[in-house]
Amino acid sequence: IIIDKKTDQKIISLLKENKLKKFKVVIHPGANYKSHEWISERYIPVIQYLIAKYNSSIIITGNDKDRTISEFISKKFTNQILDLCGKTSIKEFFSVIKNSDLVISVDTSAMHVAAAFNKPIVVIFGDGYPYMWYPYTEKRVVLFKDYNTKNIKEIDIINAIERLMKWKYYLSRHIFTL
Repeated sequence: IIIDKKTDQKIISLLKENKLKKFKVVIHPGANYKSHEWISERYIPVIQYLIAKYNSSIIITGNDKDRTISEFISKKFTNQILDLCGKTSIKEFFSVIKNSDLVISVDTSAMHVAAAFNKPIVVIFGDGYPYMWYPYTEKRVVLFKDYNTKNIKEIDIINAIERLMKWKYYLSRHIFTL
C-alpha cells in the first residue's frame, strides 16, 4: 500500500490538531455484512479499558454507512474519540492506520491494511473464514467462536490487547478459537 506524502502529512497534521495521545488505537466497527459486525455496546468497556490503562487516543474509522455505529460509540465518550467514519478518502484511511499503534477491527479491509503496515491488530471474526482470510502479519490476535461475533465478549478483546502488549508485538501465527 502506497500513501503519497501529501496525504500522509494531512493525516499526521489532523492527528496533531486533535491532540491525540501517544498511544493511538483505531477501531473499525463496520463491515459490508452485518454478520461480521460485533455488538456496538461491547466497544464501550473496551474503549474505557484502553483509555484507563494505556491513556489511549481512540480513532473510529469506517465509511458513511457505518456512521450509526460510530456515532453510538462516540457519544459515550464526549471529546475523547476522533470519529473519522465517512470523513476520509481511501488513501487517508490507509494513512490513519499507518499512523496508529493498534487496530481493533471486525473481518473487513481494515485488518488487511493494518497487516500491510505491520500494525498490531485484534480481529473479530463472525461468519467469515479466519483460517484463510486472517491478516497476514505476526502481530495479530484473531478471535473466532462458532461463526458468530456475539459469542466474543469484551474480556476476549481485552485479553487479546494484553497478549499483544505482553508479547511486545511478537506473536505466534495462531488463531485463537474461543
